[in-house]
Formats: sequence, structure tokens, C-alpha cells
Amino acid sequence: MPGSVVVVDRDDEMRDLFHAVLTRAGHSVRTYSRLDELSAAPEAPPDVLMVDAACAPNGDLSALASHLPAHYSTSEVVYLVNSSESALKRQLERGRMRHFVRPFQIEDLRELVSTLLERRSPARR
Repeated sequence: MPGSVVVVDRDDEMRDLFHAVLTRAGHSVRTYSRLDELSAAPEAPPDVLMVDAACAPNGDLSALASHLPAHYSTSEVVYLVNSSESALKRQLERGRMRHFVRPFQIEDLRELVSTLLERRSPARR
């Protein structure tokens, strides 16, 4: 089931990879390098919002975690984290925040987005 996906990631190559993989899977994909670019975008909230956890203002993951659901309550939010960022990964796990670890297998990314879209309300289908 195709859906709309937004990726916010500081890494140009990662953004390009997410865009290429998800576009080929039939999704409408928008990418941003910073959270303020996302905030300034006039588009409707996406079905899936994938945000680099390291984009949290001043490194405050809890502030980011409270901001995103409040502004994107209709979106499935996924935090992106590098496998080398073990402290950040532990913080996401402790907070039971959905996250996706980079590097990743392309099929895992497709499956994650597909699963999240299937979980959406029947009105979306």
C-alpha cells in the first residue's frame, strides 16, 4: 500500500538512499536535512515520519519526542539512529520510542514502512 513518507536526516547520502528505496516501493517521499525545514513545509502531515534522532534541538531527545507527536499526531513516527550512537539508542529503547537503526538492510526499510502503513486507520485504506 503506497503512502506518504517524510525523512529528516542530516546525512545527504542517507536522505538520498531513503528517497530512492521508498520511491521505488511506490511511496510519495519528501526529504529534509533539518527539523526547521520540516516545520516550514506547508504540506499535510505524512503517513510516516522518519526523523534522525540526532536532529533533536540541543540533543534533547525528550523535547523532540514530545514535539513530534503533538504536531504530527496522525503520522507514524520513527526515530533514526546510527548503530554507533549507543547512548542515543538506549535512550530510545528506554522511552519505548519506535526507532530504526542505520546501517540497515533495504528490505528491512521497505518492510518497516509497509507495516506502519498497514497499521493505519481503515479510513486510510
